[in-house]
Amino acid sequence: MLTRLLVAGMLLSGCAWAQEGDNENDGGEASHGVARISLMKGDVAVRRGDSASSVAAAVNGPLVAGDQLLTGPAARAEIQFDWATFVRLGTDTQVRLAALENNHYQVQLARGTVTLAVIRDSNAQVEVDTPNMAFQPHERGSYRISVTDDGQSQVTVRAGAGDTYTPNGTEPVPAGQTMMVRGPVSDPEFQTVQAIPVDEWDRWNEQRDQQLLKTRSYQYVSPDMAGAGELDSYGHWVYVPPYGWVWSPNGVGPDWAPYRDGRWAWLDWYGWTWVGYEPWGWAPYHYGRWFFGAGVGWCWYPGAMYSHYYWRPALVAFFGFGPGVGVGVGFGSIGWFPLGPHEAFSPWYGRGWYGFRGGATYVNNVRAMSIAGMRSTYINARVGNGISGVGAGAFGQGGRPGALSLNGQARLSMMRGPVPVAPTAASLRMSDRTTRIAPAPLGRGQFYSPHAAAPSGRVSFSVQRQGVARYAGQSIGTPAVHPGGSGPGAVQGWRAVPSQSSGQAPANAVSTGYRPQASPDWRTFGHVSQTPNGTTPRTQGVRINPPIVRERSQSKGSSGHSSGGGGHASGHSSGGGGGHSHK
Repeated sequence: MLTRLLVAGMLLSGCAWAQEGDNENDGGEASHGVARISLMKGDVAVRRGDSASSVAAAVNGPLVAGDQLLTGPAARAEIQFDWATFVRLGTDTQVRLAALENNHYQVQLARGTVTLAVIRDSNAQVEVDTPNMAFQPHERGSYRISVTDDGQSQVTVRAGAGDTYTPNGTEPVPAGQTMMVRGPVSDPEFQTVQAIPVDEWDRWNEQRDQQLLKTRSYQYVSPDMAGAGELDSYGHWVYVPPYGWVWSPNGVGPDWAPYRDGRWAWLDWYGWTWVGYEPWGWAPYHYGRWFFGAGVGWCWYPGAMYSHYYWRPALVAFFGFGPGVGVGVGFGSIGWFPLGPHEAFSPWYGRGWYGFRGGATYVNNVRAMSIAGMRSTYINARVGNGISGVGAGAFGQGGRPGALSLNGQARLSMMRGPVPVAPTAASLRMSDRTTRIAPAPLGRGQFYSPHAAAPSGRVSFSVQRQGVARYAGQSIGTPAVHPGGSGPGAVQGWRAVPSQSSGQAPANAVSTGYRPQASPDWRTFGHVSQTPNGTTPRTQGVRINPPIVRERSQSKGSSGHSSGGGGHASGHSSGGGGGHSHK
């Protein structure tokens, strides 16, 4: 681990420098949403959609379309999509994110039990698919959905209301009812009975909802910014002119700085992405800016209250430094620091850059700069402990960053574009933990949906790695083909069953442990039922705040909304995830 590194001489770099047009399209797209692992307890694993690898999950770990999340025995986890929408996984549960884009979240449940919690009003459509039906809520509420050992689907509405969809028809499920659906998707049948008894899982979900709704941070933060629910518990809000209300973390030491306690991990489409180890480390690392204030220390500035924001993999400036042949253009170490308020962000990902994963070769845009020039350009480069770094060979490999002290006579070179370091298998990890969970066989892996998800556009990790290596001028051999993704070198994973297709439920789905007493009169979906108020069921689910949010302009004050976060269970809690970010 680096503690203090004195650097002299010529420095070469891979950095993003500030530019005009911070509110312009910067590589974010509605089809590339990002969700957050917001809570976990026990053994939880992520199976990447662009590779065959499973890695241990971590709080604040990012998930994108095509990724799977799995829980082991006595484990549980939570995925946050936006400030309103959460999917919580019970023990021995396996889900896949089939769609994660603007106003549309689609989750496939292969086995086990999830609770879909919609705790606030918002503008997105959310859907949970099983092998023989799909469920969509159409208001705030709590929705428990299971796939049993024999492939039967169960939907219990604790609060709210929603609809189940099959190729043969739609049926409403009101509050206080459990619907059971059995049989192949080509000819399913159902029963609606009194809701199964409330158990510990339901009580925990209710407590979690109440914690999230108590947060005060949304008085100061846009609802576009998922993850602000943690801020109440781990810091305090203070008014600092000219920025207005800003958030300062509690309990950080004198050597702490933003983007230091964590790791750089590789995320398809977004490239190098910061995974913060702090329990609050989602919103302040993927939205907003940081500054160091006299008498208040490090503060996070969320920006103007009533603007839109993109999620970003990190809001930092990178640079390379040090003699020797490390990686890319020849530097031996990599440094970075957080961008300050109103400093423009130059992305290294998305459209305009991400062509390298298909084989294009780019020339690094290198800009020579002195230490004095960097400090005059970026306010956080002037802070005594504001710059972090790690050896180039440890970047993206789990190496722990440390504080950097740069010799004032040294020269460096700032570069716009991707950091020229090719990821390895270690770059896919979210933490140093290991996992013993392996994805279970999924039968034919088919899931019914009335709205087929668009292709995720992902390519295999090996193709991504080869593309970055070409960009960086490295040689790592011919890319191998790995399962996952939907582009060159990739193999399709789970798939949705079209509305008139047939399929079989997986034979090894995990039991929920409770079976409601059913009457013998199972019914078919050959008609459209009436809802309790006499209207026909909706054809779309509840609309929830999108994971991809647009960037907002900056201003000095704040005011506004309420709701949000809190923690629970071992691991950390709170908000986070979705889409695109900020300035």
